Amino acid sequence: MIHRLLARNIRRSRGLFVLTTLALATALSVAGAPDSATIDGQVFDAEGRPLAGVSVVLVDRAAGLAALARGEQEIELGRARTDRLGFFRIEADLSESVGRLLVRCVADRHWDVRRYELPVDVDITTPLRERRHAIATLLVRDAPGWRELRRAIVRAGGARTERGRILRTHGLPPETVTSLDGRSVWIYPSARYVFDPAGRLVEADRRPKVAAGGPPRDAS
Repeated sequence: MIHRLLARNIRRSRGLFVLTTLALATALSVAGAPDSATIDGQVFDAEGRPLAGVSVVLVDRAAGLAALARGEQEIELGRARTDRLGFFRIEADLSESVGRLLVRCVADRHWDVRRYELPVDVDITTPLRERRHAIATLLVRDAPGWRELRRAIVRAGGARTERGRILRTHGLPPETVTSLDGRSVWIYPSARYVFDPAGRLVEADRRPKVAAGGPPRDAS
C-alpha cells in the first residue's frame, strides 16, 4: 500500500515537473527572443478603399559607416501581402538591424502600375525598437496621368473592349498615326496596334517598335 502511494506521488511529481518545465521553457523562449518584432498595418487607396494583394516589406536602411561595415545600404527584414481588407502583418528579426526601419510597398507583378503610384516609406524605427511592435498605415495615391487614362478608357468603350484593355495594360500610346484609309495606329515601345475606322482591332504586333516621327496625338 505504501509503495503504491509513493509511486502515485512520484507520478504526480513527475507530471508537475513536466508542466513546470514546459511553462518555464515557454517563458524563456519568449524572454530569450528580444530581437523579434511585429508590424501590423493596412494599405488604402486615395478613396479609402483597402487594397488586397499588395506586397509590403520591412527594410533596414543603414547609412555611413554602418552601411560600409555590412557592405550594403538596405536589407529586407520581412515581407507580407495584404489580405482582402488590406491588412498585413510582418514578423521580423532585428538582431542584425543597425539603421532606420522602414515599411514599404513594392511593385511586383500584382501591382497596378497604371492605376497607382507607390507610397512613401513609413518610418517605424522608434516604436519598433522601443516596444518591438509598430502599426503602419500606407496611403496609395493615383498614378500621374491616371485621370487622363481613365477618360481615354471610357471613350474607348470601357476596360472590357479591345481598346480599353490595351489602354489599361500599356497606358496612353506615346504616338498615334492615322492612315489615309482611316486606320488608327497606336505605337508603344514594345507593341503596335492597328484599328480599322470602326475601332476594331485588325492587327497587333507586340515586337519592339521604333516610333515614327511627328508629335504625339491623343488616343481617340
